[in-house]
Amino acid sequence: MSDDYASLIITVVIAVLAVGTVQLYTLMNRWGQVFVTTSGRRTELRLRTLQAMTEGRQADEGDLKELADKWKWWRSLLRAVPPYLAAGIWGALCALNVGVAIRVLQWSGQDGHGKDPQLAEHAYWVAVASIGTLMFEGLVRSFLTVGGRMASNRRRLRSFSTDDRDRLYELIDHYQQTGQTQLPPPAPPTSAPQPTLPSP
Repeated sequence: MSDDYASLIITVVIAVLAVGTVQLYTLMNRWGQVFVTTSGRRTELRLRTLQAMTEGRQADEGDLKELADKWKWWRSLLRAVPPYLAAGIWGALCALNVGVAIRVLQWSGQDGHGKDPQLAEHAYWVAVASIGTLMFEGLVRSFLTVGGRMASNRRRLRSFSTDDRDRLYELIDHYQQTGQTQLPPPAPPTSAPQPTLPSP
């Protein structure tokens, strides 16, 4: 560990903490929104059903059906898991970088400080992990964004029936061949020829 290397490490630590703090806040806020929205919806349905029961009214069937569908609630809560895990990773990285910064500052404040190769190696690996996480998160975020948009487009197409989608592809082929923007009307069904009876 040298003074120049300590300055470089402190610069990396400050940059990582600046990004990590923002990411930690954003991810925790996203996790909280999903969790609060899901649990708040379930509480609202329960209160509405309890109010109907206490007033002697019939409970809404839609509310009861939604409350009985436990898998729906679990699926909704599972959407909060990825941001929670990502926030945990960023929290751990921030803690590691704060620890490195404290140790480097302690080392710098000592009179006649030595090289301390263990601190230099520890700071190096923390910096590598932090920079690698920054790059990896960017790649994963881009992949998830593109994948989510593609899945949304597929769901929009699947809202039409298979016959409608087949006619769409047929129209595209027909336009490529003829330049016409409409399919020709289907040919009327031909009736099978009636057998002729022998004359008596």
